[in-house]
Amino acid sequence: ARTTQGILEGGIRNELAPEFWAGAQIAYEAGRKRSEAPFLETVGAPDIKTSASVGLHLEWDRQFGQMPVSFLIRARQNFDTDLGGQADLRVNFGVFQRWGLEGAVFTQATWGTGNTMQSRYGAAPHSGLIFASVGFLAGYDVTRHWLLVGSFELRKLYDAAADSAVTERTTNHYASAGLAYRF
Repeated sequence: ARTTQGILEGGIRNELAPEFWAGAQIAYEAGRKRSEAPFLETVGAPDIKTSASVGLHLEWDRQFGQMPVSFLIRARQNFDTDLGGQADLRVNFGVFQRWGLEGAVFTQATWGTGNTMQSRYGAAPHSGLIFASVGFLAGYDVTRHWLLVGSFELRKLYDAAADSAVTERTTNHYASAGLAYRF
């Protein structure tokens, strides 16, 4: 389970074969009202309804020499089909592990359906690349089960998402910190 920027997500995963995992997730996604941000009203941004989505993912975790690498392919669809679906491709490269501290560099690309582009960005309903990002993840083991986690991400919007009147900036950065429990 995790929550970030208006999404509450939970899921399960199971090892199908050594280094190969499959999983499913369900998420609650907060909506957006134009009236909450004056800029959105002035450009005629669409309201986004509160919704839920369901998804599946495949993951391949592998060691390349000393470096752990994780490949993830994920797809999710909103229960309200007007809000569309998205697919992600993500790769994590483990770059540091010592004294209970782990660090990884990642890159991700996310594509959306035509309904996603239209409902989120007010763009013409055609599918395409929404964004690509690079970043750094870190975790520190406080105890056997509890760990501190953090990340920094640089994200760039593309295609219809970048050209939308809703988009103030095509490049953004995000930082997060949290506490996690390992089962």
